Amino acid sequence: MSDRDTLLSTLLNRRPSPLGEMIPEPFVVPQYDGYSVANATATLGAILGVPLGTMPPLDTAYWHSLLADGVDRIIFLIVDALGWQRMEQALAEDTQTAAWLDEQGALVRPMTALFPSTTTATTLSLWTGVPPAQHGILGYLQWLREFGIVANMIGLKPWLGAFDGTLIDAGLDPANAIPVRNIGHTLLAFGVETHILIGAHILNSGLSQITFNGLPKERMHGYASLGDCVSLVREIAEKTAGHRALIGVYWPDFDTLSHIHGPAPRHWDAEWAMFAYMLRTQLVEALSPSARRRTLLIITADHGHNTVTPDKVINVNDHPDLAECLRIPPTGDSRAPYLFVREGMKAKARAYIESAMGHAFHVLDAQEALQAGLWGPGTPMVEVPHRMGDLVLLAYDGYALEYRQREFFLVGRHGSLWPDEAIVPWMALRLDA
Repeated sequence: MSDRDTLLSTLLNRRPSPLGEMIPEPFVVPQYDGYSVANATATLGAILGVPLGTMPPLDTAYWHSLLADGVDRIIFLIVDALGWQRMEQALAEDTQTAAWLDEQGALVRPMTALFPSTTTATTLSLWTGVPPAQHGILGYLQWLREFGIVANMIGLKPWLGAFDGTLIDAGLDPANAIPVRNIGHTLLAFGVETHILIGAHILNSGLSQITFNGLPKERMHGYASLGDCVSLVREIAEKTAGHRALIGVYWPDFDTLSHIHGPAPRHWDAEWAMFAYMLRTQLVEALSPSARRRTLLIITADHGHNTVTPDKVINVNDHPDLAECLRIPPTGDSRAPYLFVREGMKAKARAYIESAMGHAFHVLDAQEALQAGLWGPGTPMVEVPHRMGDLVLLAYDGYALEYRQREFFLVGRHGSLWPDEAIVPWMALRLDA
């Protein structure tokens, strides 16, 4: 067993109470006490000497050995859908990148996703430093009682209905949509120059407007491609050489690819080869010595992907005994749906799911899950109890729940806590090593 296999086994065997008793194996228990992606932001703060968010930092084994010569800057790269298991498979074939990471003294360790293992909840946690319970965005589809709709939380648009605008058009103020501010405000206040790079096509998306509200426009950079992204990072790194800085980057293409094809080797490995080559040769090796000095590169992800087949997709409308129990269609994600149950029908709904769908989903009482810390510790944002429904379903391997047939079938999905979607990497290396 390799060192990283041992680290993964140790992580999976840590099943802190009370969630560890509620969630059966082999589901992953989110480890908000210092072993999850929810702890990454506080770790950036600990390295830079700035208090960020409300979570504890990652265990010191993830980062402390890199600080011996001091750190002024971090390039923080969030790679959407870079699951740990799939990355390890790619590195087993990509011996050049694996050897390069070893030569650089990189710390490569697994950590758990948060719940749900999905982009809306996780990236907001990474950019604010608080878990979903505290920022209130609990999934891709979310019931917003203040608008009386189920909304797509990436575009901030109604999921059903004739209204074609955004919730911002309908009066939602991005500045007040969540009760916390992004970490850029704190970093700038502490004298840490902060730059954010995301795809130009999502620079002004609804989720981006909520997440990065109030940051100076000159700190926000939209890129057009991987090459453009790497060039922009390199340019900013050179300009900020010798200064305290955080360069935050979001890269989405592994997620897009995996939704279309699943994490299949033929497609995924080709994407990895291009990504790893660009990272190594066009970013790290292309930086000047002054731009590398006292600088860390940290790479993490929001989730991995689980392969779903059409025969394992369960449509609520094919189960009228369940459908009649629901007040609204399921929200959340297809592999981690939230069920809003009619008054007095929760026991019936739960019994039906456990008898007719027990092979596909593990059922949790939402209130009990909230109290146990499924969405993270701390005092929940006031709307969370109204957004999580009455029952939470965790999908087993390959399963998903839908309300209506999709126009385009998604092969790769996420949201639940199966190992391939709920274990993500932490890679950290000094660029002046």
